[in-house]
Amino acid sequence: MAKTSNKKKKKKKCKTGKQILKNHVKDLFPDTCFVRADDHNKLSGNVIDVAQPFLDNCPNFKLQKIMLSMAILAWNLAIVPEGLVEKSRDDMQEKLCRGDAQMIEDLDKVIESLIARKHLLYPEDNRIVINYHISETAGGYHLDVAFPVPESAVKK
Repeated sequence: MAKTSNKKKKKKKCKTGKQILKNHVKDLFPDTCFVRADDHNKLSGNVIDVAQPFLDNCPNFKLQKIMLSMAILAWNLAIVPEGLVEKSRDDMQEKLCRGDAQMIEDLDKVIESLIARKHLLYPEDNRIVINYHISETAGGYHLDVAFPVPESAVKK
């Protein structure tokens, strides 16, 4: 009987960002059906386009991850009704800024800029991100996103 090396065992245990995201979504929505997005209209690519000017100034993965998370938040805020935007923004400011007026002002500027870019670049794209995973790659990062798809759009 052949033995499997420790390296092979570790390799088998490594999950891709897509697998991790799929597991998270399945935990939240057990009856979820997964479909592959059209490669010409990937939501993850659209989010990256919105964040790109900020990402260009992020020198490391940690900052890129923070910026992508903010871009996803801004993407969703650009879609939801205004009343929910204010509540979400207040919650975010409370958690992240802890009353620091300058930090609140700076965060608002970034979020507003990202929302404006979303409206400018993708005014008709109203897909909302329900979950995401950002993984570090040799070239920087990889973003996987999950979003609801109407049942009528799923090919059977």
